[in-house]
This record gives sequence, C-alpha cells and structure tokens, in this order.
Amino acid sequence: MTESTDNLKLPYIMPAQAQKHVTHNEALRLLDAVVQLSAASRVLFEPPDAPGAGARYLVAAGASGDWAGHDDDVAVFQDGAWVFHVPQPGWRAHVLDEGADVVWDGAAWQSPAAGAKLFGVNAVADATNRLAVSSPASLFTHEGAGHRMKINKAAAGDTGSVLYQTGWSGRAEIGLCGDDDFHFKVSPDGSAWHEAMVVDRETGRVGFPSGGAAELLAAGRTYYVRAGGSDGNDGLAAGTAFATIGAATDAAAALLSGPFDVTIDVGAGTWAEDVTLPNMLGSGTCTLIGAGSASTTIRKVTLAPKSVWTIGAFRLDGGTTLLFADSHALAIIDAGLEFGAATDQIWVGPHATLQATANGDYTISGGAARHWRVESQGVLNLYGRTITLSGTPDFSSQFAYAVNGSKVICGAATFSGAATGARYFVGNQAGIFTNNAGTDYLPGDAAGTTATTSGGIYA
Repeated sequence: MTESTDNLKLPYIMPAQAQKHVTHNEALRLLDAVVQLSAASRVLFEPPDAPGAGARYLVAAGASGDWAGHDDDVAVFQDGAWVFHVPQPGWRAHVLDEGADVVWDGAAWQSPAAGAKLFGVNAVADATNRLAVSSPASLFTHEGAGHRMKINKAAAGDTGSVLYQTGWSGRAEIGLCGDDDFHFKVSPDGSAWHEAMVVDRETGRVGFPSGGAAELLAAGRTYYVRAGGSDGNDGLAAGTAFATIGAATDAAAALLSGPFDVTIDVGAGTWAEDVTLPNMLGSGTCTLIGAGSASTTIRKVTLAPKSVWTIGAFRLDGGTTLLFADSHALAIIDAGLEFGAATDQIWVGPHATLQATANGDYTISGGAARHWRVESQGVLNLYGRTITLSGTPDFSSQFAYAVNGSKVICGAATFSGAATGARYFVGNQAGIFTNNAGTDYLPGDAAGTTATTSGGIYA
C-alpha cells in the first residue's frame, strides 16, 4: 500500500501509526490549499509583503525570493511560511484579480478556451465548424481603440468569405471567392450563383458581371458583331464577337465611357435588326461602323433621344424608316453609307440634327416616299457633300421634306445621277437652304413646292 493518494498526494494514516492527527491535519491543509482553488493573482514572481493566512497565488515565471524555483506552482501561505504545490494537468483555478478561470495544461495556466480544438456557445461545434455560436446576436467591440476581424486563406485559389444562408442553404456570399478579387454573389437556391459585383485587386475597378450597373472605362472600347458570333460572348474581339448588334448596343449602354471612344464594329452579313443606338454617358466619339456597303446591311438605325453617334460603311435597307434621329439626337454620317428602298430614308425628329463628316459622302440606291424628312425644329446639314444616286431612284412624295420650323442646309452639295419625283416640299416656318442654287437643284424630275403662306422658305 502506498503512503499517499494518487492524485492530490494526501497522506494516508498508516496502521499502528503514532500521532495520527499529524498526518490527518497535513491532509486537511493540502485539501484547504487546492480544493475550490482560487488565487489572488498569477502575475507576481515574488511574494507579496504581507500575505494573509491561507493566501494563494499562481507563481509567475522568473520567480525569486522565497518563491525561487517554483514557477507556475500554487503558492499557499500556511502557518507563517510558503508551501508549494505542483499543479497537475486539468487543475482549474479562479484568478481573483482577473475575474477569470484558468486551467493548467501541463505547461502553462491557460484560459479554458485557449487552444481548444472545438468550442460551442449554446451550440455543438464539429470538425468543420470548430467554433459554433447560437444566439440572437454576436458582439465584437473595441478595447479602447479600433477593432479588426480577419479572415485568412492559405492560397489565392482558396476562398475566404462570409456566407449568408437561409435554412442552411446559401443565398449571398462576399469575400475572396476562388481568387484575390473581392466578390459579391447571390443565389436563389444555394446551387446557382450570380456574380453581382467584382472589385479588381490590381486596379480597384468595379465590374458588374450580371449587368445592371455602368462600367467606368479606362480606355477606348470596341464591341465586335460577326456572323457566327454569340450573344453569350463578351464581344471584345472578333473571335468572341456578339451575334447581334442589339447585344453590342446593350453592352455599350452599360458603360460610363468618360472621354474614351466606343465603337461597334459590324462584320459582313445582313442584320435584320431595328438597331437603337443609346445615349452614352461620356464625351468620347461613339461609332457604328460596318465592313462596307457591299458587305454589311442593317435594316434600320435609330439614334435614341440626346444620343450622338457617327455611322458609316454599311447599307441601310429593309426598314420603313432607315435612319431616324430621335429628339435632340445628333447623327453624323461618315464615309461609305448607302440607302436602299424605304418610306423615309432619313428622318430627323424634333430638335435633332443630322450632319456629315468631311468624308460623309453617301449613295442612294433605292426609291422612297422621301429621302430627307425633317420636322419640328430638326436640322439636316449636308453642306458640301456628294450624294450619288444609283439606278434613278423614284421619290413618290418628294426628295426633301421640311416642316414645323426645321432646316435643311445643303448648299454646295453635289448630286451625282438622276431621280424621279418632286424635288421638295417646305412649309410651316421651315427652310431649305441651297445657297440660291435654284429650284431644280435637288434631285427629281418634278417641281418642288414652297408653302409661303405658312412661312416656308426655299433659298
């Protein structure tokens, strides 16, 4: 039989032992020291000046004086002297000056949570969710200054994120998701995810992969449209071209172009689309260009209100109206444009303007009710341009029509070829200005009409 207990080393009263009370009292003193253990402090490395009877301390590292050689021991002041007890793994003590519990782990006194592999607060932690908290709210606050929460991942291809769930099914996620860019994602079902926003780690620029917000350009942008393309492409190269011009205009409309140019480059083919060119948010030049009038045909082009676009190098054919400049828009004709048959080949709407670049000569190869229709204070200015008429097109109403305060400025223009039909109608405070080139200046084989009684001017 051993002379002490296995754990606390309490001395046994042995058979036929004299002075049994001494052994019994020694065991009581040890029990008094370590049972319900509370220590005044664990930061002292030398004894206090006037300890009270039974005072207990957890000796700090670097002990000196009467505590020398007893780092981490439990020091108890008993019978006017210090008695030391070596802690065993699992001993727990309450430290009074901290108001906190500590546990001896075999090497140091630690907070019960320190180094814990699993920790649950009103919840069960597991191998994946090693910290689990079930509560109405969680609070992380400062300790006199700021407070930072950190999520660290091992490599760029890993994920460091915050996942929001409904019924344990993901609905939103923010963070470094599979790379080092900052992602904002949402999901309707926890399986299909949509990227709402991505912040580029190199530039800080914000992208919106799912659309719905404008991209701020840092350089010029060209969108390509090609036969055999796909509207699922990004349109940023001929090899990843869009299939429709509409996809390109939608992409352009989502840009904040600033001072940078935006171009829609349409390849060879016939595009049976009613194209609307958007009002762009920027000061750069916006251009719709084809591969040449012999290669690229578009049914109709409309300039949205207040938009400004340069167009050229394609044929317009198949629409009731081929080119329409809506309210306050500015259409600029560049080289290589051709107009096929229609009701109104060019229609300039309220307060809109159509003009041409220095290269803005064009061809008319189909007949129409009207070639120029200008209304409601619109302005058509083709001064000095060459307009070629191919195949003697017929204009069943008139070549030029101007009413309601509009202006047609076409002095010094050259008309190559012939046409049939009336040359013009002008009335209602509108004017056609030819630099006094005469009433037979415009194409046609019948006289025009000036409604002078309503304020029409032909000069």
